[in-house]
Amino acid sequence: MNLVKNILAVASVCLTLLSCAFAESVSESENSFSVSGKNYRIEFDKSCGAIRKIFSNDRELSLKNSSDALWSAEFTDHTKMDSSKTQCAARIDGDKLVLDYTSPDIDVSVSIVPHEEYADFDAVVTPKKKDVLTFSIPAEMSFSPKQLGGLSFHNSIPRNSGLLLNGNFFKDRLTIKDASGHIWLRGQCTGGSPYETLLQAPMHSVGKFKDFFPLTEGKDAKEWLGEGLAKKLVSKPAQATRTFSKGSADIVLADSPNGVFFGGSRLGGKGAFFRIGGWLGNGKDHNPLGYVTALVKHAKKISQDTQRNKVLLLNFPTSQMSSRMKIDDWMRILKTTGCKVDVVKTIKELQDALQDKTVLAIVNPYEELCPTPLEMPLSSFVLAIKNFVVDGGYWFETGGYTFYYEMTPMRFLRARGDVPASVGDYFHFKLAGQNMALYAVQPIEWEAWSAEKDKSKMFIPSSFQLYGSDEGGKIFREFKSYIKSGEKFKSPTVRMRFGKDRLESAEAFCADNGVKKTFDEKMPKELAEKFKSCVLYKTGAPNVAGMREISDQLPSPCIVHTSSYLKGGFDKEYPDHVPPRESFGTPEEFKAYIAHIKSRGDFFMPYTNNTWWCDNPKGPTFEKNGTDPLSLDINGKPYHEMYGNNDGWTITMWHPAVREANDKLLKEFLEDYPSDFIFQDQSGARSSRYDFNKASPTPNAYIEGMISTVRQDSKKAYLSTEDGWYGICDWEIQFCGMSFGFMRKIEWGNLIWDDIPKDAFNLDNLSGAMFHDKVSLTHHNLGSSVETPRDAAITLGYGFSMINFAYEHFFNNVKGYRDWIKWVDRIQKSVAAKYIGKKMHSFKHSWRDEKSADGDGVIRAKYGDVSIVANMGKGGLKNKRVVLGEDSFYATAPGMIAAGNLKKIGSKKVGNSSFIVEKIGDKTFLWLYGEPDKDAYFQLLDDGVTSLKTKDGISVDVEVDGGVGKIRMPISKDGGNVFMEFECVSQQ
Repeated sequence: MNLVKNILAVASVCLTLLSCAFAESVSESENSFSVSGKNYRIEFDKSCGAIRKIFSNDRELSLKNSSDALWSAEFTDHTKMDSSKTQCAARIDGDKLVLDYTSPDIDVSVSIVPHEEYADFDAVVTPKKKDVLTFSIPAEMSFSPKQLGGLSFHNSIPRNSGLLLNGNFFKDRLTIKDASGHIWLRGQCTGGSPYETLLQAPMHSVGKFKDFFPLTEGKDAKEWLGEGLAKKLVSKPAQATRTFSKGSADIVLADSPNGVFFGGSRLGGKGAFFRIGGWLGNGKDHNPLGYVTALVKHAKKISQDTQRNKVLLLNFPTSQMSSRMKIDDWMRILKTTGCKVDVVKTIKELQDALQDKTVLAIVNPYEELCPTPLEMPLSSFVLAIKNFVVDGGYWFETGGYTFYYEMTPMRFLRARGDVPASVGDYFHFKLAGQNMALYAVQPIEWEAWSAEKDKSKMFIPSSFQLYGSDEGGKIFREFKSYIKSGEKFKSPTVRMRFGKDRLESAEAFCADNGVKKTFDEKMPKELAEKFKSCVLYKTGAPNVAGMREISDQLPSPCIVHTSSYLKGGFDKEYPDHVPPRESFGTPEEFKAYIAHIKSRGDFFMPYTNNTWWCDNPKGPTFEKNGTDPLSLDINGKPYHEMYGNNDGWTITMWHPAVREANDKLLKEFLEDYPSDFIFQDQSGARSSRYDFNKASPTPNAYIEGMISTVRQDSKKAYLSTEDGWYGICDWEIQFCGMSFGFMRKIEWGNLIWDDIPKDAFNLDNLSGAMFHDKVSLTHHNLGSSVETPRDAAITLGYGFSMINFAYEHFFNNVKGYRDWIKWVDRIQKSVAAKYIGKKMHSFKHSWRDEKSADGDGVIRAKYGDVSIVANMGKGGLKNKRVVLGEDSFYATAPGMIAAGNLKKIGSKKVGNSSFIVEKIGDKTFLWLYGEPDKDAYFQLLDDGVTSLKTKDGISVDVEVDGGVGKIRMPISKDGGNVFMEFECVSQQ
C-alpha cells in the first residue's frame, strides 16, 4: 500500500513539473526578456525590445527583427519612425511583457502575451504631432534562406490561390548556379544612345503617347507584306510618335506625317533591322503578329541561297512592360513561316544566336526594352545586332521607343500584397524543420455599419512585402491604420503560432478570426446539393432571343450567368443596371427569360457591380446625386478608375446615396427580376484606400464599408463575388477568381512564372486550406473558362467548380463544343459536386522539370473523400495502377473513378482515355469522352460488367480484360471529340 502511495506521490510531482514546464511564462535575464509557451521561446532585447531570437521545440529559428526596431510607423508626410528612435521602458506585468516607448512624435505601448502554443503582440499607438498612415508590429523581420523549408502565403498579383516560396526566392538570383531562369526588369533608361549608335541617326520623337496619325502605304509594302496586309496596315491611324528620321529607313512599309512609321534599315548589309515607330494601337486585329510573320516569310524567300532557316523569339519573363501579345501567340503564328521556331531565354543564348549563321530572324516582343549583358551597356551591345544584320540576319522591334531601356535580370525577387485582396494577413514558415505562423487576428464580430457609432468596430486593412536582400530573406507587414494626432489607436493583434503545419495553421487562422460558417450551413440542403452539381456558364448574346437559344443548349441543372442585359452596357452607367437596354429586350421579355431558365430547372445569377459609379455617360443615379458620394484621397480628390476604355469613380460605401442605390439594385434582382444568386463584382477583390469623404467614419473605413455592404446584402440574397478573402467568407457562397496567374489563356496580367522563376516556388492552395469547406471556389466569372484538358486538370487539382463560356458563336463555330460542355458538366456532377463544401485534407504541387517552360507540374490533393492527381504537362506520370498522359487527371472517391487522358491502366495501353464510372444507388453508370471512331478504354468498378446500355435502352457490347473495358466511339457530327453515356450491365 505504501509503495502505491509513493508511486502516486512521485507521479503527482512529475505531472506538476510537467505542467510547469508547459506553462506560459515571461522571464528576465541580464540582457533580455523572454516569453515562452509549451513549444516556443521568444527573446527580446532588453534595451530596445527588438526580437533577437525565436526558438521552437528548442531549435533556434533564424527569424528576428532586422534592426533594433520592434515596431515602425509612417506619417502622412511619408516620414518614418521606429522604436529604435524612442526611449524604451520595459517591465513584466503579471502574465505579459510590456514595452513602453516615448518620443516627441509618438508614444507606443506594446504588450506581448504568451499562450500555450502562441504569443500575441498588441500595441496602443498615440501620435503627438502628425497623423499616422501605417503602423507595423513586428517591424521588418529577416531570416536565413538556407533555413527556409517553405513560406506559404497568398497575394493577388499575379492572381493565384496561394504560393509556397523556398529559399531560392530570397537569394541573390545571379549567384544561383542551378536557377531555372531570371525575372527581368526595366533597367537603366538609355535615351536615344543605342538607337543612334545602330542607325547612325536620331529617332524622330513627336507628339504625345496617345496621339494617333494617319498612315500611307510605303513603297515596299506590297513586296514585303502582300497587297492585303499592305492595305490593312494603313487602314487605321496609329501612334506614329517615334518614327524613323529622314533617310534612315531603306525599306518603307508605312509612312506618316512624322516620318516612316514601319520600315527597315539594311545597316549597310544583307539583312534588315525592322521596327515599328510607335504603336499600332489596340485590338486583336491590329497588332504586329501578322505583319512580322509576313516579313519573316519574305525574308526567308529572298534568303533561300543561305543556311538561315531559324526564327528565334526573345522570351525573358518580366513583370514590367511585358509584350502586349503573349509569347504563346507569337510562337503560334511564327510557326506558320515554315522556319524552325524557338525561344531565346538567356543572354548567352542571345549572344550565340547573333553569331549563328543558321538564324534568319530574331524577334523582340518587348517594345522599348532590350535584354542586355550585365557587363556591357546596351549602346555597345547593339553593335552585335548590327553585325548580325550586316551578315544577312533580320531583327524585329515591335513598337515604342526602340532600345529606350536596358532589360536586366533581377538580383532579388519581391512579392507584394494587400489585405484584402489577399485572402488574409497570414504567413506560414517552415524554418529549421519547425512550423511557425505569423498572422493578424481581427475577428469581425460586430454588426454591419457599427463603425458609424463605434470606431473600434472596424476592420483594419494591411499590406506586406516579401523580398530577398544581401542580409537574407525579409518580411515586412503593416496595418493601414490612419491614426489622427492625439488619438489612441489599438492595433490589431498579431499572433505567432508554433507547432502546426501550414494546413493546420490556416485552419487555426480561420478559427481565430471567427471564420466558421460551412457551405452546407449557408443554404437549405436540397438547394445546396443542386448548386454543387451545377457548372457556372458565363453566357452572352445581343438579345433575349439569343440568350434563350444558348440556355436551351446547356446541360441542366446549371447556373446561367450574364451581363448582356446591362442598361448602359458593360461597365457603363453603374449603379443603374436595369431596365435592360432596349436592344436586349423589354423588361417583360427579360423577366420571361429568367422564368424560362428556372422552368428548365436551372439557376439564374446576374452580373452586378455596386463598387464604383461609371462615367461617360453617367447613369441616372450618378446624375441625380453628383459627386458627393465619391471617395476622396488625402488631397480631397476623387479616385478615378478605368477598365479597358470604360471609366468612372470609386465610391464611399458609407454615403446614404450609395447605400440607397445598392438597396435598390438588390431589390430589383430579388423582386423585379427574381434571381437565385447575385454576383457582386469586385466586392471580394478590392484593396483598401484612404477615404476622406465626410460620410466615412474614419479615413481607413473604406474596406469596413465594403464588408458591411456584403453582410447586409447576404441577409437577403445568396452572394457570389470576384476573388474573395476571409473578412467576407461567412457571408458569401461562392468566390470566383484567384487563378489568372496559372490559367495560361488569360491575358489579364502575368502568369506566376513571369514574376517568379520555377526553382523559387511551388503552387499552394491557401484559399482551399482556409475556405474549401466554406464556399464554392471557381475561376474568374468573366475571364476564365474550362476549355482544354489542362484547364480541367488544374481545376480539379485546386478543388474548383467547373466554369464555361457559353456564347452564341461557340455552338456553331467551335468544333466539338457541345460534347465538350457535356463532358465538363459530367466532371462537375460526378467529381466536383462531391468535394464542394468539404475540407481540403492535403495539397502538394511539384515540378516535373522546373527548367522547362512546357509543363506546370503535378498537383496531388484530397478534398473530402475525393483524391485527385492533376498533371499539367507532358505525359508518362505514374500513379499507382495508372499512367497519366499529357494534361491529365485521375480522381477517385468511394464508388467513383474519373480520368482524363490516361495512357495506361495496369499494363494495358489505353491511348488518351477519358472516362467517369460511378455507382449511383444500385446502378453503375459510365461516361466516355474521346476521339470519334476510335477505341475508348475505361476502368471498371465491377468486374462482372458484360455490356453497356444507352439512355435509349440500346445494348452495346463491351470487351473486358483485366478490369478494363473497351468500346468503339461513334462518328462525330461536327468533327470534334464525342461524349457518350451508358449504364453498366452486369451478369446476373
